Amino acid sequence: MKNQETYISLYNIIKEAYEENNKEGHFENYYNKEKDKFKDILTCIGVDPKTLKELDSEGFGIPSSEKNVVKKLISQYTEKNMKFIRKQDFKNVSLDFLKEVISSVESILRKKLEKDKYTKEINRMLTVSTYPVSESVEDIKKQALDIIIDDIEKLQGIENVFKGPNLSFVDKVNLLNYYKLLLQSTSKQWNTVVDIFVENRQEEIYNSVESDYKEGLSEEEAEKKFPEFVKDSIFALKEAIKEYEDELERPNSTTVSELKDEKLKKVKEAIDKIKI
Repeated sequence: MKNQETYISLYNIIKEAYEENNKEGHFENYYNKEKDKFKDILTCIGVDPKTLKELDSEGFGIPSSEKNVVKKLISQYTEKNMKFIRKQDFKNVSLDFLKEVISSVESILRKKLEKDKYTKEINRMLTVSTYPVSESVEDIKKQALDIIIDDIEKLQGIENVFKGPNLSFVDKVNLLNYYKLLLQSTSKQWNTVVDIFVENRQEEIYNSVESDYKEGLSEEEAEKKFPEFVKDSIFALKEAIKEYEDELERPNSTTVSELKDEKLKKVKEAIDKIKI
């Protein structure tokens, strides 16, 4: 986090870029436009620009080692991918480009802010940009595709995998059809666990809101308090998986869908209580 880093003002960084690019015209106008670009990028990626301001002035203090990073971010302002970021249309941003921007901003924040402020800004940036989710989706797609292609290639050259007589094309087709069914089954199981997880989270959130309402907390106070009530994500996931597995094992039990309806009903009842 913040250490013995030296700082340079955003004003001087932009002035350097102005001179390096042989710009013409009134510098103050140029500075204001470039400063607004930098602030816009930070805001759209989920970072509060005020966190980079010096306490004793309206100027921005940037770690000296990051001045070229700032220049590059500003220079990318009109690029296609940055335009998507400025619109917060993150699903259309190249993952590599988003990763580069996230990494650049993270480096600035890490060298500028104290631990608590750094953590807060990073968490908001990752939430707004959805980068961790996008990265996980791409990783899953790649791994799943690699596994499927590898499995199919093995079936195409099945004699290299199984010892004994070669399988007929009918055998291979049936094995592939079974593989497809397994994929569909896994997908359904995952979606059911997701539904249970979401319902549990909603129930937890509304219980928290109901509690805050009874305590007479304002909306702003409740928002600050809310993160303390959310269960650890891994714990919540394990809880959802166990709930799914327990439901499957129960004889003559309600279906998972009915179980979800019961939970949703409880959530709606909690909302109705709050509205009274």
